[in-house]
Amino acid sequence: MIASKWMVGIGATLLVAATLVTAEQQQQQAAAQQTPQRRQRLTQPWSQVKDLTEDQKTKIVDILGKTADQVRTINAKRDADIMALLTDDQKKQAGELQAQRRGRAGRGATTRPAGAGQ
Repeated sequence: MIASKWMVGIGATLLVAATLVTAEQQQQQAAAQQTPQRRQRLTQPWSQVKDLTEDQKTKIVDILGKTADQVRTINAKRDADIMALLTDDQKKQAGELQAQRRGRAGRGATTRPAGAGQ
């Protein structure tokens, strides 16, 4: 009788653990799908270095891609930390300003520091 209770307890624990692992995997897959995969390319000055082998080019592109991902992660954390400091009204205003900025960036406009060109 005691052994069967232990078996039920162990079984329940394994079921909960499997459910948690599955949920975490689903969250990771969803995050990976939301992150747009950008094709990284060889940029200057690396693109102008003569006689790079294909292996060198591939490794440089991999490094550039990894660091770009790290920069995006750092920027997202920075923005989340700043948003945590703001009031609800300030968060709304910041969201609207970010949306406007993304809209301009999509049209090829350049950004200038505040007060520039006046």
